[in-house]
Amino acid sequence: MSKLRQRMTEDLKIRNYSPRTIQVYINRVAKFAHYFGQSPDRLTREHIREYQRY
Repeated sequence: MSKLRQRMTEDLKIRNYSPRTIQVYINRVAKFAHYFGQSPDRLTREHIREYQRY
C-alpha cells in the first residue's frame, strides 16, 4: 500500500467512516489517478474538473 493510500485510509478511519465507504473512496481515487496515468498527489484542481466532466 502506498503512503498516500495509507494516509487517506487512516484519515477516513479517524473520521469514523465505515469500512465500505473507505473502500469506495479509495477505489474512486484510484480510478481518478488511472484516468490520467499519474499518482493522485500530482493531480491538480484542473484535473478534478476534467475528470468530473468525463
